[in-house]
Amino acid sequence: MDRVGTRLKQFRLTHGWSKRRTAEELGVSIPSIIRWEEGQSEPNDYNRFKIERLISARTKEADPVR
Repeated sequence: MDRVGTRLKQFRLTHGWSKRRTAEELGVSIPSIIRWEEGQSEPNDYNRFKIERLISARTKEADPVR
């Protein structure tokens, strides 16, 4: 199973976002982003939901329906 931190980092780098911007969008601290991306910890259920929602929403914006 793909870790949420790995998907978050891939999303962040693909979209050219800094850790600061990502943290601000999710309403968390920069150290939280670092810990999740490096696999030092996993986000709680609420933050996991916010991450999945962010990734899903931004991916849909980038991939318009044909």
